Amino acid sequence: MPRVVAAHLLLAATALMPMPARGAGPWSLHKAPRGIRAIADGRAETPEGTVAAVLRVHCKNGGPAPLCVSVKVEDAAKIEAFDFAAFEGGGAANGQRLLQARAGDVAVEAALVGAWVRDPEGAFAFELCGSAASESDAAALARAIARGVGAVELTVRHPADDTRAIRAQFPADAEDRVVIEVVERCARH
Repeated sequence: MPRVVAAHLLLAATALMPMPARGAGPWSLHKAPRGIRAIADGRAETPEGTVAAVLRVHCKNGGPAPLCVSVKVEDAAKIEAFDFAAFEGGGAANGQRLLQARAGDVAVEAALVGAWVRDPEGAFAFELCGSAASESDAAALARAIARGVGAVELTVRHPADDTRAIRAQFPADAEDRVVIEVVERCARH
């Protein structure tokens, strides 16, 4: 195959590849038709061992509370010692303030909801949402993550047994500035 044709094929294949997410550090920015999100990977300690976890700060299109902070726990379906189902639906965990989060000097204790997610199969996502334009718990936590002081620590307690919890730690967003981009965009909606 002539070199010129091979080079054109390589350029064409490269043009069809999805654009990588922006962010050189631990956080990456993803833009999609359903909103914008900042994502960081981490690990979570569960009552049955360590699993992969993902922290996400995202802006939902529409609705009264478009800014959300969520933590996805992978392999949750295999964890029998934690009642994930108690966090599903509108009356999740009877409104108990089972989330304890700390980012820098900001501490948040709040009620949260959750749902089983498809990607990856068997994962569960806990979510805290609020207005980005106000001092909601979600906005306070997201802004603290964006300031990039220290680590982000999240604990979700079991609704019936405080000794059982899921604890996760993630890096703060000191250098990437993708979390603040999400917060600012949510505040404009």
